[in-house]
Amino acid sequence: MTRPAHTFKPIAHGFTLVELMVAMTIGLIILGAVAQIFATSRGTYALEEGLARLQENGRFAMNFVTEDIRMAGYTGCARLSTGQIGNMVDPPADPTTFNPDGIRGHASTGAGTNLGDWNPALPATYFSNGEVEAGTDVIIIQHASSLGTHLTGNLVPSNANIQILNTAQITSQIAAGDVLMVADCKAADIFKATSVSGGGKVTIAHSNSGNTSPFLDHAYGNEAELMKLVSRVYFIGTGVSTGTSASTAPALFRKDLVAGVLQAQELVDGVEDMRVFYGEDTAVTADSAVNIFRPANTVTDWSKVVSVRIGLLLRTPHESGGDFDTNTYDVAGATVDPTDDRRQRRVFTTIIQLRN
Repeated sequence: MTRPAHTFKPIAHGFTLVELMVAMTIGLIILGAVAQIFATSRGTYALEEGLARLQENGRFAMNFVTEDIRMAGYTGCARLSTGQIGNMVDPPADPTTFNPDGIRGHASTGAGTNLGDWNPALPATYFSNGEVEAGTDVIIIQHASSLGTHLTGNLVPSNANIQILNTAQITSQIAAGDVLMVADCKAADIFKATSVSGGGKVTIAHSNSGNTSPFLDHAYGNEAELMKLVSRVYFIGTGVSTGTSASTAPALFRKDLVAGVLQAQELVDGVEDMRVFYGEDTAVTADSAVNIFRPANTVTDWSKVVSVRIGLLLRTPHESGGDFDTNTYDVAGATVDPTDDRRQRRVFTTIIQLRN
């Protein structure tokens, strides 16, 4: 008889408390290192993303402002004076009254956000109290914008409409209510289009509904050009600019003349400050060379302004980094000390020569 074999089970040994504590310590060290790397990488990514957006916003804002400033005062083939420009719009006042100099500015006194806190005071035809960020400058620009078309019919001043060639490009750009300018090298008239009808030719009426008179001040030939009147104002807006909370982050705003009414539009967020200085040609014999840059409140003759130096202070959308920004910034010649926070900031400055 064979004796049955005995089956021996291995004895299971567990981890000691010391081994568990060592393993947990090593795990926590590794986890902490991974968390630190993740936090650093995330912070670096947020910083780089914020700086990239800041750089993009700065270029975008400058492109907008530069294009308009360069065209300030444009009226077609010749620069016209006030006496050469008729205004039919009712009432014939800002922002439809054309300023031949094409540009004017308002320097902040830094005292508040009421219209009188700028020098010269902000015009009530453009703003109401509280719309503009305190301590920032405002610039108003006017010029004609070419539609690439000339008159083809009804050229006498006593006629209450004008005619132009009918093209898809033209009919998509002109609508009833638009403020237009017809100009040649001798004179110009500003009027509000009361109706626009198609056909072989586009007929644009300018009746006395919206105009002080249905008739133009001057007679024009086929060489006369039809253009849109551009009245634009650039400023750093508050939440009041769009009817939202006043705590809204500062941004670069533009008010544009649309169908005879100024409409506000936020262009670029994160723009904290705008400062503008005006280059004057003060020489006895004008040569379009800048002799001095002045703030708006010391410019006495806007016809002598031949260039504009503009500076924008931008910040990143979110805070990043561990250090507070306690720097002061030179914004086109003005010293700006923003509120201490952890945002990154950059100054963008350019000088723009006026063409007209």
